[in-house]
This record gives sequence, C-alpha cells and structure tokens, in this order.
Amino acid sequence: MRRSIVHPHAGKIHYEIRDIVAVAKTIESRWHIPIIWENIGDPVKKGEIVPEWIRSIVAEKTKENCSYAYSETEGIGESREFLAAQANQRRTQDVQGTNGNTLPGAPCSRLKQEDIIFFNGLGDAIGKLYHLLNPVSRILIPSPCYPAHAGAETFHSGKPPITYLLDPLRNWEPDLNQLEQLVEMNPDVVGIVYINPGNPTGTVYAPETLLGIVEIARRHGLFIIADETYLNIHFGPSPTASLAQVIGDVPVSPFVQFLRKFPGPALAVAGSKYTTKQRTENLPSISKASLRQNGLKSVPLAFPNSAFPPLWVIPNILPIWKNGKPNLPSEPRKPVKLFEGKKALHLSCPKGPFMPRFCLIRIS
Repeated sequence: MRRSIVHPHAGKIHYEIRDIVAVAKTIESRWHIPIIWENIGDPVKKGEIVPEWIRSIVAEKTKENCSYAYSETEGIGESREFLAAQANQRRTQDVQGTNGNTLPGAPCSRLKQEDIIFFNGLGDAIGKLYHLLNPVSRILIPSPCYPAHAGAETFHSGKPPITYLLDPLRNWEPDLNQLEQLVEMNPDVVGIVYINPGNPTGTVYAPETLLGIVEIARRHGLFIIADETYLNIHFGPSPTASLAQVIGDVPVSPFVQFLRKFPGPALAVAGSKYTTKQRTENLPSISKASLRQNGLKSVPLAFPNSAFPPLWVIPNILPIWKNGKPNLPSEPRKPVKLFEGKKALHLSCPKGPFMPRFCLIRIS
C-alpha cells in the first residue's frame, strides 16, 4: 500500500484475560487437557441462575414496542433521572471509618439527569474517555489493574502504563506515599484511576484510603477516574465508601460509576456521572465530545436502559448482591485454609466479589 494504514500504537494493545484463551484452546485441542475457564468470571457459565423475578421484569420489557426504538444519545431520560436520585441518596450518607468512627465527609454536588450518560458497557466508556484525552497526558493506574484501563492508557499514550503498586501484605491497599511520589516524578500525570472493590484483587478500600487519594488529587490538581462497578457487592464487615461521599471539590471523570449490578453480561450498562462542581472546563468538554461520538454511531436501543427503574425498586435487589449467596463469602477462604501455615506463601482473602471464589496468592 502507498502508506501504512496501521495506527502506530496498535501493537501495544494487550488484554491478558482474553489473550490467554487462544493459548488455552491450543492446549485443549492438542493435548486433550480439559480447561476450567475462569478468565472472565461469567456467572451464568458458572451455573448461577438468574432469579425468576428479574427474568419476569425483563420479559415484560421485551413485550413493549418502545423497547426496540432508539434511545436518546445520552440514554433513556427516565432511567437517568432514576439513577441520579439513587446516587443522591448515597452522597449524603455518613462515612464510617475502619475504627467505627465517623469520618468528615465532603459529598459531591447534587446530581441531575444531565449528569448521567449511558454507554454500551464498561469497555465503551473507558475507551471513549482515554481516546479523548490529550495524547501527552498520562493517567496513573493501579497494579494489578483491570486490563481495560491499562490497555486504553497504553494505546492513547503509546507508552507503558505508569502504575502505583497495590501491596498484598497490606490487603492490596496502595501505599499513598509512593502514589504521591509517582505524581511528583511524572509531571504529565493528570489523573488517578482507583477501582473499588479492586479488580482483580477483590480488595475493599478503607474509607481512609479514599480520603488520601482525594487529598493527593487536590494537592496536585488532578482528576480521578473512579471505577465502582461492584461497590454494592462486598462481603464481611470491612467499611468502605463511594467517592461521591468524599470527593469534595476535586474534579472527577465523567465516567465515575460503572453500573453492573445484575447477573450476566446482557444487562451490563456503563453510566457516567459528574460528582463535583467542576473546577475545570476540560471534563465537561470531554463529556460533550463523548456524546458526539455516541451520536456518530448507531444509537443503542431503549432496552436494557429502560429496565433499570423497575429492577432497582424491587426491595431485595441490594441485599441479594451485598450479602451474596450464603456460600459465596466462604468460598475464598477455602484456599486460605488449604495453604495455611505455608511460610513461602502469603494469602489474602478478598472482601469484594472479584473473584468471590478465588484467593490471591503471592510468593514472598
């Protein structure tokens, strides 16, 4: 061809939990070794049954002719208004510290329908955010990290991610001193990613950690990308908080809370939120640009966006996820007991749902 058509950063994209599938299939076909597939954590493939009341609501929605119409570019207005109201209930809740004390909260500004945008899942929202950043701007991400963040940051910058370490000896919490040093050493860093509960570590961040990240962002003029996909799904007594309860006046990415509360991938819908009165014009500009990008492609159908309000008002939806099935919180402890007392290993039992049947092991 007269010129190369390949983007110079195309070869830098890697997605380990997908890439490993080709290797596993080769092993499976060549040596006939059965594979237990754990790479994407699909609950339906693991035998989880979608509750009948959820199936019933979804079935009724599919009977409505309007479910097959295009939605507004931002998403169904009724659903966005409903989710804004749900978020506003949480933003004013007290923040409980790890010692049971009440911490000083700094809630975000009150959300409106216009502050929420629907995307076609988490990957779509992440991809748009990083794509619209200035190419010289860098985002500080945790390690280990959900690969979609790492891949999007690598593609947009053309460089390896700048990462702050999550320490397995401290329940996979970050070292805030090291995090701030990285910010100071890398003047191109403009934002910090935090994922709570951790993906893939399963860590539920202490509220004090969130306050520390917010304070670092405030001191250095950064914004925060907060991935709170599974915030309502954690096990054990460990307290945590939403960033909306502590963010104060720190700018936050439009893609703050990714909403995936229902079993199976079919109802995975990502939403964006402003959780603060912006101190900069940059983030609203990114939000407007992302809307234009949504408008350039085929606008999503009204369903499943329209299913959120009737599903969410069912009084037992949050207890189902917060408490989990009776056996789920105990599953991660099984490997802990199996390897208990082995001096060469450090074991950490996850408090969050990712993955609820795994315990992360680190050779010390």
